[in-house]
Amino acid sequence: MIIAAVLLCCFLIFKEWNRKNRARRLPRILAVILLVVSLLFLIVPLSYHSEKTTNSKKLLLLTKGFTNALSRNETYFTQDSVVFAQLGSNRVKYIPDLSYYLRQHPEVSGLKVYGYGLSAAELKSLPEISFAFEAAPTGGGILSVSWPHELPSSAALSVQGVYDNKAHDPIQLILEGAGSRLDSVTISENKKSSFSLSSRPKQSGKATYHLIVKQGSRQLTSEKIPFAIIEGPKVKVMVLASSPDFEFKFLRNWLFENKYPAYFRTRISKDKFSTDQLNIPGEQAKDFNAYMFKNFDLLIADDEELAQLPTAAKSTLNGAILNGMGLLIRINQSKPVSSFAKVFRIKDTADSITTSIVPVLSGELNKLKPIPVNQPLFVEADPAKLSVVENTKGNILLSSKLNGSGTVAASTLGSTYNWMLSGSPADYARYWSHVINTTARKEEKMRSWEVKPQFPVVDEPIFIGFQTRSDRLLPDFSVEKARQAIQQHPLLPFYWQASARLQQPGWNEFKIDEQTAQAFFVYKPEDWSSVKINEMITANQEFEKKLKNNPENEVNRTEEIRLQVSKWWFFGCFLIAIGFLWFETKLLQ
Repeated sequence: MIIAAVLLCCFLIFKEWNRKNRARRLPRILAVILLVVSLLFLIVPLSYHSEKTTNSKKLLLLTKGFTNALSRNETYFTQDSVVFAQLGSNRVKYIPDLSYYLRQHPEVSGLKVYGYGLSAAELKSLPEISFAFEAAPTGGGILSVSWPHELPSSAALSVQGVYDNKAHDPIQLILEGAGSRLDSVTISENKKSSFSLSSRPKQSGKATYHLIVKQGSRQLTSEKIPFAIIEGPKVKVMVLASSPDFEFKFLRNWLFENKYPAYFRTRISKDKFSTDQLNIPGEQAKDFNAYMFKNFDLLIADDEELAQLPTAAKSTLNGAILNGMGLLIRINQSKPVSSFAKVFRIKDTADSITTSIVPVLSGELNKLKPIPVNQPLFVEADPAKLSVVENTKGNILLSSKLNGSGTVAASTLGSTYNWMLSGSPADYARYWSHVINTTARKEEKMRSWEVKPQFPVVDEPIFIGFQTRSDRLLPDFSVEKARQAIQQHPLLPFYWQASARLQQPGWNEFKIDEQTAQAFFVYKPEDWSSVKINEMITANQEFEKKLKNNPENEVNRTEEIRLQVSKWWFFGCFLIAIGFLWFETKLLQ
């Protein structure tokens, strides 16, 4: 190319020298030389050598999302192919595997990461070196989210999380499912706030709802909320009422409509009772023996009725609680009378001003609708007891404690039927489902399992841990009908772990031995991106806090590098030269 450029330049100079019009001969010859030289360096890049001083013990790593200006006196590395393609080999060096590179370069004693940071697996594989992290700014969005991936048929789906609204307009979060809007919440402008959305699914089996983020009429994102409704056995409920009242009447109707097996006994007079069976075949025994209590998972009773039970029945009931049955006591006075209720201390506020109460369920952010009733009685707080239902002021309406394998709970809220009278059956169902699931006998699971990470992604490692009580020495484990190798925990022989990579997004299944297949959801790489970025940044920040910077003196070394002159300079010179030649030929002549 240089030879061709020299020959072309000589030819053009010769033509310019022999031109008839000898005016401005020298400027035209200079313009011709500039034109040819510019054309040559547009084709053949011009580079020069320089020196760069770097620290041999500190590695600067660029990850996805970095926005920092790069210094010309530093050497940067990356293991992200997108970042490498964006910056080029002259500004950053590519590392296929960071942990391997650090093992091969023991002189590196420090690592500084820019951008969104390293994944949890990469942080875990780092050797003992100093670590610094400079997080890239994020655009806000959903920072964290959680919901139960398996629900009993009577429970409500609750989606909770944190949203960071950095826009100057309010953001609306909408829970959508089955083609309709189920719940929504608004986040004010420039505000970081927690949110909670809930709905009671009516279908069974696998389902996928959507969490939609809207700004005005514009939809920003739509994220998937997969879950499965598990049709387990219904909780068997026994109710002992000291007298007929509206609370137990509406509870009876609700249990019947939701197909709960239930047995009601209501005291009419001193020795006369009214009994009723719901969804239970056959006639139940009227004597309180251990076998009868064994058939029920939860006993709901008035405090006065428990106090009138015979001594033998109380002893039998206590034994049933120790073996796992739940007991919910309804207390109507400040001084409990039964031995079961006396473990709870009741306080009387004597509040005659407040005419309604707003219950708040434990573990949920959304409040229930107000109940128009004066509520003077509350359960006193106790470190040994768990608060299940409170009001908005923090006063406890329902508290529970463990007793052996069972649970004993006390409630001072005796007018939940007002929800039904005021047209709020969803709040009534939400309250009683929460109370029953909290206090009833816990179903013993023969198997339990978990999938990591929280959002499994296609073509990335997915880890499935499970435990089993199978008598087989080695469980048979398969994912999507393909057998997988499993690894036994070194200390817990009943716990196993397997890994897999799946190419199909959506619902997938794994199976242990001959048991029912378990379903889990696999996401696309772009799903829940803001949550993944926030989790990665948080993990890197916590990792940085755990490590101390290496106090050793930094060793600098000089490295010779080759820099390239930008082609835009030569393109500009080319335009100037050819423009002068055209201007001189067309206008000046």
